[in-house]
Amino acid sequence: MEAEKKYSCTIAICTHNRPKGLSVSIRAVAKLHFPVDLDILLLVVDNGSLLESKQVFDSEVKKLEIPSEYIKESNKGISHARNAALSYANERHQNYLAFFDDDDYPDPNWLHSLWVCMKKYNSHVSAGRMVFKWPSDCDLDDEVKRIYALAAGKTKTGTLLKRCGSGNVLIDLGFVTENKLTFHPKFNLTGGGDAHFFELLSIQGGKIVHCDEAIVYSDVDVARTNEEYIFNRRYKVGYNSFNKDALLYGKHSAIRISILRCLSIWMDCGVRFFNRNPKNRAWIKRQLSEAKGRVHSIMGRPFEYYNETDGK
Repeated sequence: MEAEKKYSCTIAICTHNRPKGLSVSIRAVAKLHFPVDLDILLLVVDNGSLLESKQVFDSEVKKLEIPSEYIKESNKGISHARNAALSYANERHQNYLAFFDDDDYPDPNWLHSLWVCMKKYNSHVSAGRMVFKWPSDCDLDDEVKRIYALAAGKTKTGTLLKRCGSGNVLIDLGFVTENKLTFHPKFNLTGGGDAHFFELLSIQGGKIVHCDEAIVYSDVDVARTNEEYIFNRRYKVGYNSFNKDALLYGKHSAIRISILRCLSIWMDCGVRFFNRNPKNRAWIKRQLSEAKGRVHSIMGRPFEYYNETDGK
């Protein structure tokens, strides 16, 4: 006898011109082991993709044993797309919302692990681990690769987090709705809206825990296998960190936080530079990229990260 479904959950994939990646993502959903007490629905949010993405969706969902929906969000930007997923799930009275990206694919036990973790630690959000897979012919230094995967560092299951990303996450929609949380449009083209969203959730009393067993894989596209791209990602972190802090704590506090952070970075880089350890080169460049991003953000210099799509 089939177990009674007590709760409902939407798995959302936001996509923009990555039909091949979307195909892999949906195929991975077909292999998921779902919790017995969750009623699952797949939602794909199209944020201005070419027609091919809809064709991929129509073809791939035929293999799914769960209901699926494809909606369009005409307003360009990652925050608009994520908010469309939030609105869709809320309008259908879903209890939970899970996200992963259209260039990634979850492990078969991904959702089950997030769900078990959320219940065990009584959290409002459970956030999993990213595993990056590099092309076999990638000749980047290992230290540079580690910078790309920095957010996927070793963290024990159950560890409380101040914030997390949206690329591997399960969210309690009841808490989100009660506190009227949405992804801020300021981050539509820069990214970083997820860090702001989840840190605000924490400030409002939400509990975020890490789940190391919940794995989402990401095949690193060849367009990303260069130092310029990788250190630009770190610049983005610095740039968005100031904007995030300005919204959460006020501009003056954000300036103070960024100045202190930059001073710490410059001091640490100076010490490591004089140590003459070759392994420090990538670390120093990473830190200086973040500091540069913070300074440019304070100055109001424009920056767009999601203006074009890399990968397929």
